[in-house]
Amino acid sequence: MGLRSGKAGQPRGSIKSFYAPGFLILIAFVIFSCGYHLGQNDRKSNVLGEKEISIGKITNETAYNRVGVTLAEKIKDSLAANGYRGTFGGGGNYLVKGTVHVLRERPIGFSEERLGLEYELFCSVSLELIETGTGESVFLMKDYADTSTYYRGVDPSYSRTNRERAVDFVLERISLRFVYFLKEI
Repeated sequence: MGLRSGKAGQPRGSIKSFYAPGFLILIAFVIFSCGYHLGQNDRKSNVLGEKEISIGKITNETAYNRVGVTLAEKIKDSLAANGYRGTFGGGGNYLVKGTVHVLRERPIGFSEERLGLEYELFCSVSLELIETGTGESVFLMKDYADTSTYYRGVDPSYSRTNRERAVDFVLERISLRFVYFLKEI
């Protein structure tokens, strides 16, 4: 009765040999589930690879202040969020330049007194990616448009803040779309 001995006085299966495979499986699970990857990145390889992208001048053809500068900042942030190295100034392998053509608003919701309460903000831009070594255009996003909405209230400060947030939102969406298109090149 009881356990049979492998050697004199010791059971055949010890506790150490029982826990060793379970411990190895636990370690493997922790390593592969933590989000870090060993080896190459799973990201789709494209023309840009690990190149540096300079953000040049974004021309503002609208009546709103700093729209071109804000779009350039949003592009830089979107590039960084997607694994690219974006810089201002120059010296990159590629250059992004563009123009904000239109930024206009129109009322889409009204009060009982027929005053505009909700506004749609329409933005149209053209962005181009140029290889700096050859001067060749790699990608052109011409007259791309997007919209956003905001509420205008009685308080001018409230309305201005909402409009600024809507402008930021629409420019961020445009910059994310531009970077998405770059990933598909």
